Amino acid sequence: MVLAAVEVVAEEQFNLYAVQATGSPVSPGFVVNGPVAGALGINAGYNALGQGHRANATIGRALRLVLINIGGGRPGDTDRATQGWPGKFTLCFAENEAESPWDPLHVELGYDKQSSTITGFGACGTTAVTDPRSQSAEGILLSLANHMTPNLAGGGQPVVVIAPENAHVIARDGFTKDDVKLFLWEHARLPVTAFSQDAQIAAIKVRRESGRSPYSYATVAAQPGDILVVVAGGAGYHSTIIPTIMARATTRVIR
Repeated sequence: MVLAAVEVVAEEQFNLYAVQATGSPVSPGFVVNGPVAGALGINAGYNALGQGHRANATIGRALRLVLINIGGGRPGDTDRATQGWPGKFTLCFAENEAESPWDPLHVELGYDKQSSTITGFGACGTTAVTDPRSQSAEGILLSLANHMTPNLAGGGQPVVVIAPENAHVIARDGFTKDDVKLFLWEHARLPVTAFSQDAQIAAIKVRRESGRSPYSYATVAAQPGDILVVVAGGAGYHSTIIPTIMARATTRVIR
């Protein structure tokens, strides 16, 4: 498992150099899919993103020790994070496949359901989304969209961790995972003019150089498919947004 995690962050598209050395509070985060999650006791239910399960803590912490001792990512030296965040200690959880109304992440990515995989992403904090009142897919998804942060670069692959209760309401109303991604992408956006004058000038220049409309909306991802949707957690109406920067999500089969 730890070897697979190392292979994930070593992939060129993961962009580990930037993740290791940036001043931003970003660190590798991991979601595990397939039979290995149950075999190792990786938590996918209550408190999946928190404490209480040795496997979750150990896998993420082992990877961090590799990044420090082999990769040289020591705070204030190569690791230039201005403040960092608690996920730099460890962030590893499993998808709650048994409670998901949709195909799990690894199947969506083209792997066999019986395969065991680990997917790494550049996690940059978490945002809790609590909505006890919405009883429809649109209501829940609007709450999620309103808690996502658009960026002028238009990059990133935000990870939307939807609680099973919310996921079942969304699926009941006919939304597929692709529908969820499109809805969030269309609703979690801001006009360029919502940002500071300095940010607007820089963004407009970059957009013109890349052939994009300089005054188009700032979105949470370049395209809907860049949003990762995962079902995890126990009972309740609490979901979580994990913004990402620097890295492209990368998946490896666990041998």
